[in-house]
Amino acid sequence: MTMEHISQTLKDVIKDIEGKQFSPTNDVFRLFKKNLASRERRHAQCSALRNGILTVNVDSSVWLYQLNLKKEGLLKKLGIKDIRFKIGDLK
Repeated sequence: MTMEHISQTLKDVIKDIEGKQFSPTNDVFRLFKKNLASRERRHAQCSALRNGILTVNVDSSVWLYQLNLKKEGLLKKLGIKDIRFKIGDLK
């Protein structure tokens, strides 16, 4: 193995690690998405987690209502204080 190969391998590993940001916020965001159906995921996006309260943007009042129906179950699975859904831009 040459130095060039080792250098490229290290760059690839570092890039992969940087892409996987480990934090409680990211863990909650991933778990939230995992607990939604694929159709629901297209209409909702986590925007913040502060003091145990998850803020989720949804793209319409229909999805705000629909996801509020799932709120209690999501709270139990996520282990957080509250989820606040609001109509806003999905990034």
